[in-house]
Amino acid sequence: MLSAVVLLSYSGCGRSSHYIQKPTGQQPKKKKKKKPKPVKVPEVVLKQKKGDRIVEPEIPVQLDSNGNAIFEIEKTIDFETCYVVLKHLPDRNRSALQIKSYKTLEENSYPSFFAYATVDDQLLATLAGETVSCKIYFQLQPDGPIWSTRNSNPVKIQVISVKPQFKARLLPTALTATGHGRTTQVSGKITAALLEDQ
Repeated sequence: MLSAVVLLSYSGCGRSSHYIQKPTGQQPKKKKKKKPKPVKVPEVVLKQKKGDRIVEPEIPVQLDSNGNAIFEIEKTIDFETCYVVLKHLPDRNRSALQIKSYKTLEENSYPSFFAYATVDDQLLATLAGETVSCKIYFQLQPDGPIWSTRNSNPVKIQVISVKPQFKARLLPTALTATGHGRTTQVSGKITAALLEDQ
């Protein structure tokens, strides 16, 4: 009877496994944990769903802080800088539109151009979609002739957009070289950086 009681005391209450020692030299086998597979995240999300619509992601516009212009004057001439400014004329209720290849005269280099027009608009944004008649001047070399439009035949500049950048098209027109009387045709495209009214 005593042996039966002792046996029951070790096996009772489900605690017998805590007191039984494993044989020496046998270690419990550890289960190997599976490494989670890396999740591939695309660098650029091409499209994202918004409700039932598929919306293209918004891509920040990279603006050229100096602008540029390309004109055809007997050959293709690339201007690496181009600026536009609308100056309010205090003596009358009009503004002066200037499109030029330099910020200031001190920074002027060649080839160089300057376009000028007087407009009724007080804000540059209101010029979008308009065609403006301008007087324009070109000097391709420091010692070269100055090409310009005649007062009777100004150049037409179509303003395509103003924001986020000023874009315009110069329609074909005739230029005359000062001191030479020679004429040629000019046309081109303008992407101008906006300058503050100085």
